[in-house]
Amino acid sequence: MTVESELAAAEAKANAARRDLTATLVDIQARLNPRSLIRDAAEELRDTGVEMLRAGLSQARKHPGPLIGIAATIAAYVARDWFISSTPATVADEGVSVDDEARVHARTPIKPRSEPKSPPRRKRP
Repeated sequence: MTVESELAAAEAKANAARRDLTATLVDIQARLNPRSLIRDAAEELRDTGVEMLRAGLSQARKHPGPLIGIAATIAAYVARDWFISSTPATVADEGVSVDDEARVHARTPIKPRSEPKSPPRRKRP
């Protein structure tokens, strides 16, 4: 091989390496683009959510008891005011409703325990 052919081969090799490096940098920039990162994260989150939903539905079909219990608890919490207002008064003779009695108890301060007092000291003459 002559020097000129070696130089041409080296330049061709350098150009090919430069093209590869440029392509790699373009690929890295595309991957690190904020919009691209957000899109990839959203797709991953969507896929994970769908998998979790499918797994949850299959478990709910196999074991519906806990799901029914959770639904009943949520329903009771949401309808708690209706449940309380629909219960009869506890002290009907005095005209005190459940709500009034609860307010009275809520306002009553809790008295601290009194500790035994020590006997009074004698005064010295």
